[in-house]
Amino acid sequence: MERCDQLSNHWLCDRNTLLRGRFMQFDGAKIRYSASDLAQFLDGDFATWMDRWHLQCRQAENSATQRQSTRRSRMATLLESCSPDDENAELQMLRDRGFAHEAKHLQRFRDQGRQVVSIPTERSDAGELTLQAMQDGAEIIYQARLELDPFIGYADFLVRCDGASKLGDYHYEPWDTKLAKRPKPHYLVQLCTYVDMLGHLVTVHTPG
Repeated sequence: MERCDQLSNHWLCDRNTLLRGRFMQFDGAKIRYSASDLAQFLDGDFATWMDRWHLQCRQAENSATQRQSTRRSRMATLLESCSPDDENAELQMLRDRGFAHEAKHLQRFRDQGRQVVSIPTERSDAGELTLQAMQDGAEIIYQARLELDPFIGYADFLVRCDGASKLGDYHYEPWDTKLAKRPKPHYLVQLCTYVDMLGHLVTVHTPG
């Protein structure tokens, strides 16, 4: 993973995070992190700190009232002087290749005749739809939303496997598509985060 460094009052995010998108969210009370945020933090905390700072400054600017116009102007100046860099052509190409790679695996499942349930990520009830698909025993769940405070995430695929859980005689494994020939540590961190979030929803019963 490429390390995030400061450059001309901006910050550059690692390519893996840009391929998947940043999911760090701030609702004014608490911050929710993604598995990509965790992987980025383990590589170096500067970019994660800046992402958090930018979110909180933007929230403060949005919540300022007309009586706080001076404060809002100060926040706007801070946001303008220190904001994420725009994506360049190379990063856009990597993003497009990542989505195409993911789409190829999705089509492969469908060509194999597997039952695929796609979760619309833009819906506010995506988490409930994911849980419902698991309870229904869907064979493959695409773009599954997982949550375990303070983390949220969208696993590329949840694949149904044999083995008892509180769902019944089956459980799910998270699968993630990557543009790489071999596993990298931050890929494993991301998958482990999904496993923790998934385990919160579906307890797997092990013999013994």
